[in-house]
Amino acid sequence: MLKMCTKCNENKDLSEFSKCKRNKDGHQYRCKSCDSKVDKNWYTVNAKRKKELSDRWQKENPDKVKKYKLQKYGLTVKEHDLMLANQNNLCALCLKPETDVVPQTGEIKALTVDHCHVTGRVRGLLCGNCNRALGHFKDDPNVCDAASIYLRRFLS
Repeated sequence: MLKMCTKCNENKDLSEFSKCKRNKDGHQYRCKSCDSKVDKNWYTVNAKRKKELSDRWQKENPDKVKKYKLQKYGLTVKEHDLMLANQNNLCALCLKPETDVVPQTGEIKALTVDHCHVTGRVRGLLCGNCNRALGHFKDDPNVCDAASIYLRRFLS
């Protein structure tokens, strides 16, 4: 079945149109290609406004933002908060509080969820410095051990 795009005025197969329950035929008025161009143009023209709207929404909905961010690690807010309490709000590695600051607000950042990049398993909550250090060491325990041995040689 063919449909005419209201933007490019070409007859195209219905598969070229995104679904839309509000419209009689169940598809958008513009084809996917034209829709993409319109969206890209809107985001280009309104990038600053989009950022402001996004920032405002995140500020007004911190619980939803936290829940969304934790989902990618398979954690619930309750599980995260329990882990944080069990760590006494301290980094699981250096046992110190987070010191990294959010540049826009000046607030102290939350501890980062540390996870294995191979298995996806959550290991604990780390401060930004420790999380970056593990990342630079590519999560390789042998490199971490070697760094420890190296540092201990110069402790006196």
